Amino acid sequence: MRTIAVTVLMLMLLSASYPEMTLSRPDAGQEDGMPDIARFVDDAVALVKDMAGGGNIMPPMDATSLIRELHDRGEGETPTRTDPIPTSWYLAGTYTHSRIYVAEGLTVSSTGIDALGSVFDSKIYPNATYWFNPSVPYDVIDIRIYDFGDGPGNVGGFFLGSLATRNDLYVDSQDLDYSLDWTFEIVAHEFQHLLHYDLDPNEDVWLNEGLADLSVRICLGPGTSGVQSHIDAYERYPENDLLTWDEGEPPDYMGTIADYGRAYAFVSYLTYHFGMRDLTVDLVANAQNSIASIDSTLADLGYSERFGDVLRGEKVADLLDDPDFGGGIYDQGLIDIGIRTLEVNTNVYPVNHTIDSTVRYSAYYIRLTGGSPTMSLSVSSPDPVEVTIVGTGSSMILSAINLTNSGAGDIVRILSGFGEEYDTIYVMPHTSRAGGTITVSVEETGGTPPSTNISVVPPVPDGRNGWYLSPPGVVLETSSPDARILYSWNGGPEEEYVSTLHPPEGISVLSFHAVSNFGLEEEAREMVFKVDTKDPALDISLDPPYPDGMNGYYVSDPTITLATLEPNDTAYYDTGGGPVRYTGPFQLGQGDWTLRYWAEDLSGRKSGNSTCNLLIDLSNPYLRLVAEPGE
Repeated sequence: MRTIAVTVLMLMLLSASYPEMTLSRPDAGQEDGMPDIARFVDDAVALVKDMAGGGNIMPPMDATSLIRELHDRGEGETPTRTDPIPTSWYLAGTYTHSRIYVAEGLTVSSTGIDALGSVFDSKIYPNATYWFNPSVPYDVIDIRIYDFGDGPGNVGGFFLGSLATRNDLYVDSQDLDYSLDWTFEIVAHEFQHLLHYDLDPNEDVWLNEGLADLSVRICLGPGTSGVQSHIDAYERYPENDLLTWDEGEPPDYMGTIADYGRAYAFVSYLTYHFGMRDLTVDLVANAQNSIASIDSTLADLGYSERFGDVLRGEKVADLLDDPDFGGGIYDQGLIDIGIRTLEVNTNVYPVNHTIDSTVRYSAYYIRLTGGSPTMSLSVSSPDPVEVTIVGTGSSMILSAINLTNSGAGDIVRILSGFGEEYDTIYVMPHTSRAGGTITVSVEETGGTPPSTNISVVPPVPDGRNGWYLSPPGVVLETSSPDARILYSWNGGPEEEYVSTLHPPEGISVLSFHAVSNFGLEEEAREMVFKVDTKDPALDISLDPPYPDGMNGYYVSDPTITLATLEPNDTAYYDTGGGPVRYTGPFQLGQGDWTLRYWAEDLSGRKSGNSTCNLLIDLSNPYLRLVAEPGE
């Protein structure tokens, strides 16, 4: 009795809190594929313990069912699943990796059952387990077919993430009758959810659904019409929050169908550019969720890129899908895609367009034609915004740049080359904030370029010949409050002026000019600075180098050479009669000499005085005899 009571409580709790997780009633000894009594009770007890405080119960993994928009239905109504999950089943087929059950009282084509079992064994099971969960939690799964009550081509199948149903997939019988190919897609999609649930049971819906659509592509190849309909919906409804699920509204639920396409487009690009199977295996097994899971997986695989870097490439690929530019950075690779609904498409200017109620991590696509290279673009928002600007010519991408407003404010850019090098410019802003605003403006710039004022402190060099003996301060100011000043030293890379500059040692050329936010540019100007902060140096040498006589005397006249270290420095010497400019090696001759010598450079700096004492005796000694008288 205690076991029965726990089971009933489990059913009541699940029914009250998570309707999609309702457990079917087990019958002892039944052969219809329902969980046996022991498994059912174990699962129920475990879940009740969780709800009593022993852990956290997880809501259904796949809270939304796979919806397919039929191509021939257009924008018509999309009914949703209405009939409950049956409580009785019969076994319709047993295969290597699946048991297929059908609801009691329902007749399904045995040909369709066999085809589904065969494709699951040969394509879906081996490919999905290899790409998403190589540890393979189940060798055999249960596929349950019943009438969802919504007709063919709407809700096609679902997976319920719970302990009792973790080995089950559900398929609509009307979709099986309608199209076997579509049914294969349903099962490939839902099987990824089953594999994902085994490793990461609380993954965010958007990422799980994107991987599930990718599973269809991996298992069944390109060109499957069901998941392509998800891409088609996203192409028409690109204003779709990447992280928010189930944005559709009755009667057509197109927003939800576009949710699938949006998630699939991102996951497809991520997979294609960042590791293929290595990425999917690591991502499914990663314990983190959503953006954090993606960043963690990229780091694990050794990539420096993160979610934001992936998004910058993916949003362009969704529109232009170019395999050539930038080494294929804008190639979608695995899917056929091309955004069809543009936020703005114009050749009439000026443009001033405000986007209200922004969505997160999806681009707004703005197409500009018939412009001129003097037009300026302004993107403003109180929220963080990133903008990608792409220039194309003859339908080929010729340039691309990513800009950000660093948290809030304006992004301003001159559209150089517009109408000349580029016949079309695409502007693609996106934001990380939902419910905000972005304003995009395009207009002719006009006006006059800004100018730059330069001041130097001290204004007059404190050395000779225009040289500064210590670096002066150089202050640059612009006449326009909306302009910035760019400068460079000696033709090097330009930098933006921020504060007082100090010229480097030696002769340097400062180049500077102002650029307005609208791209109007001052003609570059130059100023030469000469800075000398170092005293010159001087070497002396004698030949012979050491006295050749006794007691420190030179008995041959030594040749004295003075050498400056810099070619433009000048040497001087003085032996007591005043300074003499050194012009070449010299000799002093007979005597007792004190030689001072030093160097001076062009700026007037002097080396310290050096002194050399020389004893030079060039005369031979002589002997004089004196005779005394009387001797």
